[in-house]
Amino acid sequence: RSEEEKDLVFDIFRGKMNFLGCTGTEDKLHTGLEKAITQLHQAGIKTVICTGDIKQTALLIARNTAIFPPSARVIDRNDLYSSFSSSSSSSSSSLSSSVEDRERDEKDGVIFDIQGTRDEIVDQLAVAEECGPSVPKGIMISGTSVIEQHKDPVARDRLQSLLQQENCAGIVVYGASPEAKVVVTSLSKSAELFTCSVGDGANDIQMIKEADVGVGIIAGENQEAASASDIALKVSTLLPRCILHYGKLNWGRNVALTHLMSVMKLTIISAMCFYDTINGFNCNPLFFGSMLLGFNLFYGWGVLAYALLHNSTTLKEDLDHPELFKRSPRKALASVSSYWRSWSLGIISGVLSVGLATLYETHLSQWDEDGSGTIEYFVQHVRLESYFCFVLLLVWTNLQVSIQEGFSQWTRTHKVTLFGVKISRPSVVIHLVVLTSIFVVLTITVIPFIHALPLSFF
Repeated sequence: RSEEEKDLVFDIFRGKMNFLGCTGTEDKLHTGLEKAITQLHQAGIKTVICTGDIKQTALLIARNTAIFPPSARVIDRNDLYSSFSSSSSSSSSSLSSSVEDRERDEKDGVIFDIQGTRDEIVDQLAVAEECGPSVPKGIMISGTSVIEQHKDPVARDRLQSLLQQENCAGIVVYGASPEAKVVVTSLSKSAELFTCSVGDGANDIQMIKEADVGVGIIAGENQEAASASDIALKVSTLLPRCILHYGKLNWGRNVALTHLMSVMKLTIISAMCFYDTINGFNCNPLFFGSMLLGFNLFYGWGVLAYALLHNSTTLKEDLDHPELFKRSPRKALASVSSYWRSWSLGIISGVLSVGLATLYETHLSQWDEDGSGTIEYFVQHVRLESYFCFVLLLVWTNLQVSIQEGFSQWTRTHKVTLFGVKISRPSVVIHLVVLTSIFVVLTITVIPFIHALPLSFF
């Protein structure tokens, strides 16, 4: 029907009705949700709302959850085009017509209400993208527009650029269908952003599956979202402790465990290869099967203790200081250079231990001043070279766990400098000094003990 016919019908009904009152419903937010989202923002995590509600409701949700500043100015396409017609300056400066307006926008922020045809939306996204870095900003766009603009390479690139900008507080997609939610998640992933999707209903399942990590809320409409997710939480307010503390902690532990286990294996292999090389690849291996089992058994206890007890920061510290999450070296820990550095130290440990053990055996075989034959017998039958290399590596690989991780933990709270250079990780010099010190202690304590034993003891 035409608009005139609709108005006529409404006038007929209004003329025969008496106003008695009105009712309303409110879907209240979870208690503490505003604080939770604020903590995530302080940690450098952007928030995108995808809701099926209308624009006014979506805007109210964004303000109440601190995604958008409460007093931020809403700019729609009419404001943009009117400012363009009255200003010949650049798009970024034409948003504010006076110094007072610019100062207000820098303090309170602006919200771009993106709407219109495809070309108009592309122009509005360009203005939002070029908005100065000193102005906090947010984006509002309908779910239908997101789906349409996703097919346009220019609009898609600008949406991704807005997601990556530091002064973009978040994006609100209203009237979002399940397809629109999937598109928004795909846009975030295409922008090389690690994406976590949170949902509580059946229409969120595809979005949860599309994300890098899907979180389902148990206390939602039903259990379908929680069943399809990677992680299920009782309420969404648990997200800060899940991401800022337990996620960071588990990531650090898992990366450190792979470092330590690979270094231990490489240390033993390099020691065996170096020993075979200097001995002409004879039939006498450096370590026997029982020794290799001993490495796996005793070294495993040190790694297990680290996994259970290591805690770089407490839960309270992470929640009170969300900015610590931005400074945590997540990618650096798992980088190729980090692994190569650890593996290099492992190879040094293996080669150095064999060299020191060989010198130890040579020196010990020549030390038999009283002619008792104790040292000579021990060298020939017990294979001191293998024994001391085994003890040296076993002690060192376990100490390496506590030294490396303990030193890193200590430097988090103490500023350590060496010749003006800040030390944040154990250096090769510290590695070699500790390894040599262990060998010296073994030399001082074991040689007099063996020399004092009578030959009949063996």
